[in-house]
Amino acid sequence: MAAAGPGGSGTPGLPPGFRFSGVIRSGGRAEALVQFGGESGTLRAGDVGGRTTKLLPPGWAVGGIDVARGRLILRASGQAIPVSLDGQS
Repeated sequence: MAAAGPGGSGTPGLPPGFRFSGVIRSGGRAEALVQFGGESGTLRAGDVGGRTTKLLPPGWAVGGIDVARGRLILRASGQAIPVSLDGQS
């Protein structure tokens, strides 16, 4: 998927270099396993790039994580961007 950051025209793509590799439930909370900008770790719903995590660029946030479907929902430019483990978004 082509990457277009917040503020671009159309639907934003994924941030360049962003990789989603799985979901887990830890301590009763859903987490997504990701890599971005030389960092790797987990994201939780509500994480905000540039504020609460280095695993997303500024202006991006985690809208939700669906463990049962293996899906991460990112938010950028007021739009939801679903990312699935099977490569579908």
